[in-house]
Amino acid sequence: MYATSGDARRAGQWEKTSWWDFCEADGASEGYRRLCVIGPSRSLVSAKAEVAGAESIARTQTDFWYGLLGRKSRAAADRILNAPTNEAWIDPWVRHLTSLGVRFVLDRRVRRLEVTRGSVSAALVEGPGGSTERVEADWFVCAVPAEKAVSLLDGEILAADPALAGVAHLRTDWMTGLQFFLREPTPIARGHVIYLDSPWALTSVSQAQFWKGVDFAANLR
Repeated sequence: MYATSGDARRAGQWEKTSWWDFCEADGASEGYRRLCVIGPSRSLVSAKAEVAGAESIARTQTDFWYGLLGRKSRAAADRILNAPTNEAWIDPWVRHLTSLGVRFVLDRRVRRLEVTRGSVSAALVEGPGGSTERVEADWFVCAVPAEKAVSLLDGEILAADPALAGVAHLRTDWMTGLQFFLREPTPIARGHVIYLDSPWALTSVSQAQFWKGVDFAANLR
């Protein structure tokens, strides 16, 4: 149904419908709920079927299945990094941005954003030992979790952009992960494993099998 819906219906109807209601989970069998309703939402995208929007879950589902079917216009269904996260992703970005003149300053906490003539003009930053520094810039990107951003959105910020008041009403939740460092390869499957019947919506992946040129065992010594 979602795959054959137009953009207007996806944004106007499915965005306002929960995945639970979209799948008509009320009154359905427990097996259907676990496999078709809870599984695709909690296990694949860490969202609760009862509150997650049908537009988001159905979109990821259709893209996922298109990937499994080999549709060339879609990305492969299951992709992970080909090396440890820092080596494959973070470190290359740091080197690239540094080459462009970016300067990374660590161990700092933003305490307040200053507003001048309706725009953020400076950030008050707290450093080690409680020292403070006023940082001026032409542009600021507030790349912090939504619940942390709320403390920075004071009266001056909201007066400049009242729509930001909606950040305080965003619903947030927690998820967690656990890493096991094993001395012997354990390639259970060449990709992710989903444990549909687990009470904590568990998934797992043996990542080291995809890390070419990485002496994983040597790093454990």
